[in-house]
Amino acid sequence: MSSSYKLPFDFILGATIDYYTGKILYSSKLEFGEALANNNAEFLRENSYHGFGTQLGFISSDLSSSLDIENIKDLRLGMVFNYVSSITTDSILSTVSSVGTDVYDEGSFDTKLPFRFGAGLSFRLNDNYLIMADYLYQPWSDFEANKSKSNNLKDLQRISAALEYRDYKNVFGGTFWEQVILRCGLSFEQTQFVVNKNNIDQFSVHAGIGLPVGIGNFLDLSFEYGVRGEAVQNQFKESFYKAAVSINFGELWFQRFDR
Repeated sequence: MSSSYKLPFDFILGATIDYYTGKILYSSKLEFGEALANNNAEFLRENSYHGFGTQLGFISSDLSSSLDIENIKDLRLGMVFNYVSSITTDSILSTVSSVGTDVYDEGSFDTKLPFRFGAGLSFRLNDNYLIMADYLYQPWSDFEANKSKSNNLKDLQRISAALEYRDYKNVFGGTFWEQVILRCGLSFEQTQFVVNKNNIDQFSVHAGIGLPVGIGNFLDLSFEYGVRGEAVQNQFKESFYKAAVSINFGELWFQRFDR
């Protein structure tokens, strides 16, 4: 459930009430050779989560006129705060073996998730360039499960920046290539994970393109390459790739025109 309210000076405040539910299954196996296969066993821990949370958001009005900076338009600031109450966790511990499934422990406890805070800004430069930056913070060192904290978690911080190019003079009526949208960005993240008492950082670069498929509609293609961790002091280092394809339907579909 969500709602928004327009404040004086065109500031906008929004809020949501969310219900969280999900399940995580942990599994470990003990396997012997064929001669002792009857001794094989699998140990399972199933955690089911459910609880409520809320999110508050704020977007400022256009601040560019107050700053009176040439070539900068539509300057806006935004903030978001997410809070989750203690989530009830139903836990079942069981063993699967040749004689069947045996549940040897079952109960409920509270899981405490840390709040999440984000802030960002965006503005247009010379009409055609949209510049964005944001910051995210979440203190995972406060995470608790059954009143117990983890030594393998620390506070998460991430900073991101992005640039989008779009020829606004040719949004409607321009050629195919004049309507194409180009995007790029980068981000640096101090993740919440600690491995062998070492912090795990992540760096990513992003690229994307929006191809027009009708008036106000775009086929968006995006690609991300990132590096997580570093191969020193018994740490791990991994590279990852992400690609996505989506269709963005413009609001013109929902506008009514007089004939």
